[in-house]
Amino acid sequence: MNLPLTTINITFLKDLNKSIKVDTRSEWRLHYCNALCFDDIYHFIQLLDNNSSFYNSYLIDPLIKSSCSGVSLKLSSAFLVNNRSNSKLISNFLIQQWENSGFDFNPKALHTFAFNYKKVWLSEL
Repeated sequence: MNLPLTTINITFLKDLNKSIKVDTRSEWRLHYCNALCFDDIYHFIQLLDNNSSFYNSYLIDPLIKSSCSGVSLKLSSAFLVNNRSNSKLISNFLIQQWENSGFDFNPKALHTFAFNYKKVWLSEL
């Protein structure tokens, strides 16, 4: 099913039309980013089945992990992407989520950005 996922707005599961079934039976994987920036997010998005002729969909759960304290912060509810999603939109959204969180990460402290992600299948009911 070819849907525009996170191209103009972030596509949360709750925003999908109720006539769309989401199969989430795949395993979660973890992808680490060097920074919460456009380039790293763009490269991650491009890795998502880039060789496929299909628009495979993924559920993304963004996190920040502190290397010093071991504390993690979930930046938002999980959202849907595919390899055609807007990396700039995702980057801006996650930076805004971090800034609005009130979670006091020192920007110079050791922290890691990560995406828990899993492949999902979308179909019409």
